[in-house]
Amino acid sequence: VILRMILPSLFFLGFFFALRGRTGGYHASTETGCLIGTMVIYLAVMELFLPFFMRHGEAVIACVAFSVFSVIAFAPVNHPNLGFDREELAQYKKRSRIVLSGEIAVIAALTFLGVRHEYVISSILGMSVCAFLICLAKAVKQEVREIEGR
Repeated sequence: VILRMILPSLFFLGFFFALRGRTGGYHASTETGCLIGTMVIYLAVMELFLPFFMRHGEAVIACVAFSVFSVIAFAPVNHPNLGFDREELAQYKKRSRIVLSGEIAVIAALTFLGVRHEYVISSILGMSVCAFLICLAKAVKQEVREIEGR
């Protein structure tokens, strides 16, 4: 069971971390909370969401649209531990859009090349989880304004 999930997991984690490193998003208040939250999200994606979207592929388009909209509209999240100034926010906004564009291009190429849908959907779910965490951080107001004069 675990071996069948290695490649989908790599696609999911690769896309998630590439985008998350530029967008930020919700942060748990403790390391333990972060670890537990990460494990729960990963298991939910691999055991619930991936099988669902494998059966309902048409719904994946909504995930892509949600991801694109969330990154363009809300990223990056200026978490209190980061404290970006205005210039840094602009740099991360540009970087997040570049990574998002690259991920969309890779997904399009994988689809065009006929790569297994499981890998393509895992990649899309990586982007979608990142987008969800961006929206969650905004919803709970886990963000600071840029640091002036830094």
